[in-house]
Amino acid sequence: MIFYGLQTISPQYFFILAFISTSLVSMAVGTAVGTASTIGLALISIAQTIGLSLLLAAGAIISGSYVGDRMSPVSSIAIITAHSSGANLMDMIYHMLKTAILPYLLTALGFLFLGLRNFSSTTNIANLESLSKMRMNIFRSLSGCCCLQS
Repeated sequence: MIFYGLQTISPQYFFILAFISTSLVSMAVGTAVGTASTIGLALISIAQTIGLSLLLAAGAIISGSYVGDRMSPVSSIAIITAHSSGANLMDMIYHMLKTAILPYLLTALGFLFLGLRNFSSTTNIANLESLSKMRMNIFRSLSGCCCLQS
């Protein structure tokens, strides 16, 4: 995932893509921690390789993870809240969604602005490709060492 992410994600759009992708994954699986610890690790590795701010990357990943978790119909928090209050789960999520759209869009625009503002024009794309290939070679070397034959 890291290899393909380095090939496809443009550095200036990384933060907004991290925010949106983690929110969608979190909404699909219903867990913020699971999303941050799976796709979040790949995204933070991509940010580190590209040379972006790890603080901003972590902010985008965690923000997206928790937004998606709160809007997910399979989230344990949403299910418990709806059950304990006697509300219909989908009605509750619909009402939460109405109040969450504007903050979601403003946050996405903020991450877009930060990405466009903080991307260094001196970053060389060829340099990124060589870093990506180097990481892949290290991964292949380590996987060969771990699979010792008897």
